[in-house]
Amino acid sequence: IIRQNDHYPMFSQKVYSVTYNDSTPPGQVIPSNCTDQDIDVGALQGVVFLNTTPGVFLLNPSTGVLTTNISMEYRRARGYTVVLLCSDTGGLTSTSTVYVT
Repeated sequence: IIRQNDHYPMFSQKVYSVTYNDSTPPGQVIPSNCTDQDIDVGALQGVVFLNTTPGVFLLNPSTGVLTTNISMEYRRARGYTVVLLCSDTGGLTSTSTVYVT
């Protein structure tokens, strides 16, 4: 019996939406999360940014959890859109979009 990569890595939500007050300090956790049910062949490889404003967010590449790296200032930006890509070792992928306003 040959082990198959039969599960896609999946984010817990396809779309995340988070709202912060003006001047919210850095270090806020955005609970985006990616998992894969495969445990060896096709196991979770990691999460990367597909699209984001550089320096605004930190990404845990093992889990997909985002953390704000700067204070959320209305005068700096009215919001951010972050697109994340989760992949497994077998080449399967999924994406999730995070809206921060």
